[in-house]
Amino acid sequence: KDYATDTFTVVDGGTISNLPEIILRPDGLELAEVSVVAQRPFIERKADRMIINVENSILAAGSNALEVLERAPGIVVSPGDAISLRGRAGVIFMIDGKITPMTGQELANYLKAMPAGSIDRIEIITNPSAKYDAAGNAGIIDIRLKKDANMGTNGTITSNYTQGVYPKAGVGLSLNRRSKDLNIFGGLNYNYRVGFNDLELYRVFFEDGQRTGAYDQNNHLVIPYHIYTLRFGTDYNLSPNTVIGILANGSINRFKPGGQNKSKVEDGSQQVVSSFATTNESSDLWPSYSLNGNFKHTSPKDKQEISVDLDYARYWNETNQNFTTRYYDLNGEEYLPYYLLVGDLSGNLDIKSAKADYAYPINEKARLEAGVKTSLVSADNDIKFYDESDINNPEFDSTISNRFLYDELINAAYVNFNYNWPKFSIQSGLRMEQTVADGIQLINGQSFDRNYTNLFPSVFLNYNFSDQYAMGLNMSRRLDRPSYQQLNPFKFFLDPSTYREGNPYLNPQFTWSFEWNHTFMQRFTASFGYAHTTDNITQVIAPVEGEERVTVQTDKNLDVADYYSLSAGIPFTVGKWFNSNNSISCYLGNYI
Repeated sequence: KDYATDTFTVVDGGTISNLPEIILRPDGLELAEVSVVAQRPFIERKADRMIINVENSILAAGSNALEVLERAPGIVVSPGDAISLRGRAGVIFMIDGKITPMTGQELANYLKAMPAGSIDRIEIITNPSAKYDAAGNAGIIDIRLKKDANMGTNGTITSNYTQGVYPKAGVGLSLNRRSKDLNIFGGLNYNYRVGFNDLELYRVFFEDGQRTGAYDQNNHLVIPYHIYTLRFGTDYNLSPNTVIGILANGSINRFKPGGQNKSKVEDGSQQVVSSFATTNESSDLWPSYSLNGNFKHTSPKDKQEISVDLDYARYWNETNQNFTTRYYDLNGEEYLPYYLLVGDLSGNLDIKSAKADYAYPINEKARLEAGVKTSLVSADNDIKFYDESDINNPEFDSTISNRFLYDELINAAYVNFNYNWPKFSIQSGLRMEQTVADGIQLINGQSFDRNYTNLFPSVFLNYNFSDQYAMGLNMSRRLDRPSYQQLNPFKFFLDPSTYREGNPYLNPQFTWSFEWNHTFMQRFTASFGYAHTTDNITQVIAPVEGEERVTVQTDKNLDVADYYSLSAGIPFTVGKWFNSNNSISCYLGNYI
């Protein structure tokens, strides 16, 4: 304790009185708390998944969700923002355990708008169990967002700036209010970024085996994005064992692609005879919102769980396209009237779903899970193209215009069983799904309808030989239905000679997947995979029948695809200041 004497005076180095004996006594303090803090490893390997712990990782610094995925083991993001897992497309994305129906560029834009600082972890499930939807032969990527557990009100403001060929920047705000029984959370983010694509094509044309000409083409496309996202949710504890919640998400993506395509026209002897150039001036607006209501009850006595989710989501787009093509001779003079193609594209997608899950712990070693789900999807895509070369006399082009209506109903039920021995564990499940779908193209009246029911078994075996080595074997059957974009017969033009369109007559593909994985010293991992797919959906580029020198990029069903993969994770640490996470993935695909 502090000690003080009475006041005294010092004169010429002496004192006027003798000082008393000074005794220092201890000061007792009451300990408030003891915190034992452990940092989660960057990569964790579980029986059926790999977990990337993003929180407190350097990956989260100034990045977005797509950039984090680019650095995750086994995930590849192409220059066109296509996402594959161990070399396979068809990945299913989930946010907090809920499937997002977005694919392609729409999904990439959504992930670009999600700051990495809002992510807790990423779960990579290469071979999902029967509990999950059968869709997605490549596996599932589940992004788990942070939920602040601190009491009271708190918030975070983030900002970032990156300079590459073009700049990208973002700012975000998140708020959280938590009391004993109520938690309210939300966030607002804005991201600006510029994407670009340089595409070179050299296409040679033949007739009866003889070269008749070629196009030497260069396309440069620049796309500035303005992306706004909003998230709001609340959880309320009706009792210590019952919680209800709502979650709302919304986003607006505005972008204006601007492109220049220059094409040299060669004759059969490879001599340049003319050229044409196409300018792309387009404007896109892609809004979306989703609503979720959830309920979960846990029995306090035997820990039985029942959960219910109701979801509704709506996505739509408004696109205006302007393609101006001019034709030049060798002197750079226009020798044909210019061609102006104007597109008015609109579409909407409505998704309604309901599911219920039940879990029953039979004992400390065994657990039974079961559930049902139904979902209804309705899509309406309307595309109109006009030839406005004569501004006073625009002509509707019915050859490339269309309206596509699509409805899909999926009913599913599953049962899953887990049993754990001291060193050995098994998980086995069976899922049944019924799909009823129909679509129609209003311009030409072509339609289709499908009704099929399939079974999807899964088995997971894991054995811990010691603390230093564990091995797992798993097998499952998976399904990939064509995405709405793949079925959509819209034509997206690069220039008058090149376009992409969907194929409304695609069949689903079915895959048997097998994986053999190993974990050494609870750090190093290695896995071997094999998959056999029938009716494999594959992107192809081919000439358009009935059109001269026009090429289309679309999707078709191949008979069979066999896939082999090898992946390994090799992390290491130097002292207390340096950690390195390294991975290698090799794969071979054989398409017939």
